[in-house]
Amino acid sequence: MKNTKSMISTIYQTLHAADSEELEGIYKKWASNYDHDVVELAGYVGHLITSSLLISKLKNKKAKILDAGCGTGLVGEILFENNYKNIEGVDFSQEMLDKAIQKQVYQSLRLVDLTKNLNFEDNLFDAIICAGTFTCGHVGPQVLLEMVRITKKGGYIC
Repeated sequence: MKNTKSMISTIYQTLHAADSEELEGIYKKWASNYDHDVVELAGYVGHLITSSLLISKLKNKKAKILDAGCGTGLVGEILFENNYKNIEGVDFSQEMLDKAIQKQVYQSLRLVDLTKNLNFEDNLFDAIICAGTFTCGHVGPQVLLEMVRITKKGGYIC
C-alpha cells in the first residue's frame, strides 16, 4: 500500500467482503505489502500475542504445529525463531502462501479453505495456532470442531 489511508481502506474491505471470492481477490493484490501494512503501519500484534501464548505452554520444540490461516507466515517466523521447526501452514490465498514460502520456516504449506472440512487425519497435531483469522468475513467458529478433531488429546488450540 502506498499510504496509511489506502491500507486502512484495504483492511476495511477485508472485513466487509461480500464473499470468499472477493476476499481472495483482496489478499491477492495485498500479499506483496501485507506484512509492512499490517505490522508496521497498522501496528498489528496479534501474531506476537498468539505466538507468545503458545510458546509459554508448548515446551516440546519437536511438536507438530499447524498454523491455520498462516497468511504470509508472520506466526511461523516467530515459532521458527523460537526453535519450533515442525510447522505446517494452511491458507486460502495462494499469493499469501507464496510470501510464506519465501520465509522458509514451514515444513509444508497448503492451499486450504478453513470454512470447509479439513483434509487432515484425526489427532495429527500437537498444537494449532490461528492468529488474525477468526474475524468478520473470514473464518467463524464452525472450524473449531475440525480443529479439535485434528489436535491430539492434551494438545493446544491457540
